[in-house]
Amino acid sequence: KYNEALADFNKLLEIDPDNELALGKRGETYFMMGKYNEALADLSERLEKNQNIAFALRIRAGAYYKLHKYKEAIDDLTKSLAIEQKNVFALSYRGSEFYKLKRFKNHSKI
Repeated sequence: KYNEALADFNKLLEIDPDNELALGKRGETYFMMGKYNEALADLSERLEKNQNIAFALRIRAGAYYKLHKYKEAIDDLTKSLAIEQKNVFALSYRGSEFYKLKRFKNHSKI
């Protein structure tokens, strides 16, 4: 089903290349397929157009995490939390990232 969704998003983006929602959803689909570099590309482009989309920041953080880019993941999760301060997913995921970087002391400061 991911391939079908991907094909639909590709068609939509051919018709409307500036469709930010389709771009973000295609990035999310790539993430679900394990295509993390493709997810990063789409989500980064989406976030260039609008930096205040917490969901896109969280999905991109997940892609960074899967690619062992923990600092970048923390940065995105911190930005996401600035938008949605009480998002449990972002809080717990960011804690996991700090653990990976062994930065326990800094956890409460960021």
